[in-house]
Amino acid sequence: DALKTVPNIRDLLMLDKTYAGSSAGMYVLGRDFHSKTGVFDDGLNILPYGMVAHYGAPEYHATQANLATRKRPLLMLAETQFVVIEQ
Repeated sequence: DALKTVPNIRDLLMLDKTYAGSSAGMYVLGRDFHSKTGVFDDGLNILPYGMVAHYGAPEYHATQANLATRKRPLLMLAETQFVVIEQ
């Protein structure tokens, strides 16, 4: 929520830049993200995916059990995984 108070944050992140983030860093860019509590919170909607970090990690297993029923696209990354998205 704090980043949403920064004027033009979406515009700044959309400039011709390379952005790297893990866990919370990927959550910022997503449409929404799967939190530790098992609910989806809003991201900045720069990428059109729901973000799930730590996918499959034992400590998140209980809260990730319902992800298969989600209708909107998800980007689910396990520990040490990464993805390159060019826009």
